[in-house]
Amino acid sequence: MLCRSTSMCLLGVTMISFMKVWQKALSRKRILLSGAAILALFSILLGYFVVQPVLAHFDSIQVPSYCNTSVSHLPRSRDYIIPGEGRGTLLAENTSTAVVVEADYGKAPFLTHAYVIDKASERIIQTFGFQDDNVDAGFDGDTLYLFNDNLGYFVDTKSGIRLHNIVLIDNYRALFESNGNRFVQSDITISGITSTWHLIVRHHFHMSGVAYGCYFP
Repeated sequence: MLCRSTSMCLLGVTMISFMKVWQKALSRKRILLSGAAILALFSILLGYFVVQPVLAHFDSIQVPSYCNTSVSHLPRSRDYIIPGEGRGTLLAENTSTAVVVEADYGKAPFLTHAYVIDKASERIIQTFGFQDDNVDAGFDGDTLYLFNDNLGYFVDTKSGIRLHNIVLIDNYRALFESNGNRFVQSDITISGITSTWHLIVRHHFHMSGVAYGCYFP
């Protein structure tokens, strides 16, 4: 840098130093602002994807005091023929698939089977066995969500293949007690990531259930 005087040189050097410091400060500020923006976005996504489904409102139905596993109170109007197995109770269905349960009420050991049936071909595409009859089922599109207590089982109703999730967040409480009364949950909100990296964001759908020998639509 060419200067006409020492004072001008000093002023120029000072200005250049100040500009460099200012640029560094701006760069740091941009980094901090970028970091803050990313953190805020992550917090929003965390709340929307994780916290909201867990805290989402759900409806429930009280289990009558007479319901127990010593005798079936399942309505005959829900009778459904299970191919090759006999008669069961229709738990839930959509246009293509039926979920039918059959339980050994009054017998020991007590067992419940849930059959997933393709209605067009009248073929069983999946079977599940449980040691109690606390079973809930609902459909989200072509996916069946079947729960026994707090364990979930998921089925692609088109292929009959069991599905698996990398992450699954929901507000499902299964059979629960409140003020000395028993309740079953009748709807559910779910978020998750499937094994094929399909994103499920706050899907909400109805659940039908069986518990203690009674049916809950």
